[in-house]
Amino acid sequence: MAESKPPSTPSASKKVPEIFISESCPLQVLCNFINPYKGDRETLTAFLTNCQNALDLASPCQKIILLKYIIAKLEGKAQVACSNKVFETFDELKLFLNQNFGERKHYNHLLLDLQSCKQQFNETVAQFALRIESCLTSLQSEIHNSASLKKELVGRLAMTEDLALFTFNLGLSPRLSTIVRCREPRSLNDAINIALEEEKLENLVYKVNRNKQAHSHSEGISKPKRNFQNSISSQQNSISQKNCRYCKNPGHDISECFKRKHNNSKRNSNYQNNNPTAPINHVADEAQSEPESYNNSDGPCELCDNDNLN
Repeated sequence: MAESKPPSTPSASKKVPEIFISESCPLQVLCNFINPYKGDRETLTAFLTNCQNALDLASPCQKIILLKYIIAKLEGKAQVACSNKVFETFDELKLFLNQNFGERKHYNHLLLDLQSCKQQFNETVAQFALRIESCLTSLQSEIHNSASLKKELVGRLAMTEDLALFTFNLGLSPRLSTIVRCREPRSLNDAINIALEEEKLENLVYKVNRNKQAHSHSEGISKPKRNFQNSISSQQNSISQKNCRYCKNPGHDISECFKRKHNNSKRNSNYQNNNPTAPINHVADEAQSEPESYNNSDGPCELCDNDNLN
């Protein structure tokens, strides 16, 4: 008879992956997970997450070495703060780093900071998106580091991402906000890309309109010069078109004729000498019309003018 194999227990099946992982992950590979940390608040969550991932893949003997290696990777103010401390486990180191370099605002305060974000007057879409992402990162870091919120980690992270998308859409300028919301982006990254595209188009239209206004302004400056030259030429043309019907010379009309005025004054003086008692008829003024100058019935000017005209 064939020997019956003992049934595999759940505990035996779980030991196989642990042995396989410990053999497939040498210490050098685990050390590559861990990057230097200088005490920055923004990079603390990423540093602790990488350290925890390396410890999860390490064997019990490797965890002791990894803890010393993690402490050795501390730089700057983080190294100074931990230099006089003794840490037996990674949890002690994690708690100390969170207390000294973690986010000091409460979860509710971070949530309020995210909800109150709005694009400023001279702020670009990229700058506004950076503020939204910074608030979102701080809020999610607080969720990761808070033990009381880890039970609802997935749901709270999804909620913060939806809140960031909603805040970004409504916090944009009115025109961009309407366009982005009509496109119905599914994530914050999609909304940021749409807003950046629309901002580029808006800036392009503004530059085109500004160039048109500058061109029209330059044309408006040159137009008065042209109009002034046209008025001078029209005046010259009107002067050149004048032709006197008395002396037949161009450049003036009969009311401006000097020869006519001279002859009329001469004849009036002769008439006055020949007829001292007769009333003297004054010469028609320049402003009088042509028919009045011709219809002067007193004196010989009318006959002389008619003879010259004929």
